[in-house]
Amino acid sequence: QGFVVSYINLDPREIPFHQFKDVYRALMENITLPDNGSFITAWKQYAAQWLALLENREKTCLDLIPEKMPHRFKAILTAMAGKNMAIPNGKKQLKKHARFKPREFPWVLKNALMGKELPAWRLRPALYYRQVSFYRDHSLVCRRSDQYLDAILGMAELFRNMGFTGWVLLFDEGEAIGQARITARSRSYRLLNRMFFPDASGTGFYPVFAFTHDFFHQVADEAYDRVRIRRRRDKTTDTIVEEEQPYFDRDYHAAWKNITVHSLHALSSREWQALIGKLIRLHGDAYNWHPPADELQKAMEGELSKHRGAEARLKLKLLVNHLDLVHQEQFLAEQS
Repeated sequence: QGFVVSYINLDPREIPFHQFKDVYRALMENITLPDNGSFITAWKQYAAQWLALLENREKTCLDLIPEKMPHRFKAILTAMAGKNMAIPNGKKQLKKHARFKPREFPWVLKNALMGKELPAWRLRPALYYRQVSFYRDHSLVCRRSDQYLDAILGMAELFRNMGFTGWVLLFDEGEAIGQARITARSRSYRLLNRMFFPDASGTGFYPVFAFTHDFFHQVADEAYDRVRIRRRRDKTTDTIVEEEQPYFDRDYHAAWKNITVHSLHALSSREWQALIGKLIRLHGDAYNWHPPADELQKAMEGELSKHRGAEARLKLKLLVNHLDLVHQEQFLAEQS
């Protein structure tokens, strides 16, 4: 349906949510466009076409990139859409152009956009020779988690500007967020709150988290009045001052009362029937075949009746497996 999609598994050891740079990198590495193409290719083509329009002759790439995007990523995206500076062959060997390595620039820009550990000094030559006029205006360093969340929000809006429906971000194993230490949970909840309630709507940002009930119990049971003692030196009196600082900046259990939660537990028979119908249609669309809907509906309801006590996710897996088998059988029959 025109969406860009990213799917990742959250893990406190590999992709800890409170270190959002790791989350950003995983989401960018797992981007799937509707046509399975490359985002970088799509961005370069779109920027070139947009800038070539007569009504945009006075505009630049910055007019395409959302304002909320951190400076580092604005510069990278602009460089990707730009062309190398024209340097006469006779001058390429001069010392002042020792950093002119055009074969390296695509690699540097791609890895920097993906969130890899590339220092600013590796990035500057690509930005200079791709003629990014504004790259010196601000720092090219991004360290804070909220900067990488800004980059995610900016990318979602950019996808919308490029003509995609939006960016769906699928986070599996969301309960891993609650398995970290209290300081990490505090940072994670703050990031989650911004994702649940973004500053602006209609920007193409669609995060979907898979949580177990343990996560919601954790959020409900947090000691939101718990404080830690921070020591600092008072410059006026030159003494050590102890201050109480709350771990959490708000009661997130109360703040998240109205978020949309779709429970996979205790679905009624009617809800399972409706879900089976949707799965059949979705499977047919996804694999371009015509399932015998009425026959499959009855067969899949019969399969479910044999596994009444199973978890919802296992029931879903059972239903999809059944569809896969029927599809395979139909394909083999047609081939013979």
